[in-house]
Amino acid sequence: MPTVPAAAGGGAAGVTPIPGDPSGLAANPAGGTSESVIAAPGTQVKTSEATPKEFVDDLGRRTIVVVLYQPASIIDESQLLEVRAAVAGSKDVTLLEYTAAEYKRYGDVPEKLGLFRAPSVAVVDRAGTIENFWSSFVDRGLLFHAISKANAARPSKVAAVEAPPVIAGSAFSTAATAAASTPIL
Repeated sequence: MPTVPAAAGGGAAGVTPIPGDPSGLAANPAGGTSESVIAAPGTQVKTSEATPKEFVDDLGRRTIVVVLYQPASIIDESQLLEVRAAVAGSKDVTLLEYTAAEYKRYGDVPEKLGLFRAPSVAVVDRAGTIENFWSSFVDRGLLFHAISKANAARPSKVAAVEAPPVIAGSAFSTAATAAASTPIL
């Protein structure tokens, strides 16, 4: 797969587009919401039904490092080695490795973390917020620093799950409607 230059000002060697996505944006690979999500450091990560169980289980409890890469790409394979080395020197970290072709497995994680090109890496702290993310090559020293900061965050006691919509005619919908229409005396 060809390598294209990083965005202006990125200073990175390059990125590999995700196959089948000429725009470079993995728009709703798992049928997630069509809402525009802006990932930024400090953003609280919320899960949905499309978020993989392995991510949901550790969100708000452990530091999570997610790497999106394209096998057989020299820069992507190098990035994967850097990520593994940074994680190996860290405690209490979950490493999730996804190839670009595994869109059914990674669900809406790239969308939530701003990982739209390969190689991409995101670090989510123990409080469930994005510590940092990169859509280009990043060395193990910077990754280790981000992981150390993420490990220093206090674990979250609040679930970061988006509530499912209320279905008309459901027991909850009927109870909510009855409560709203009952006059207060």
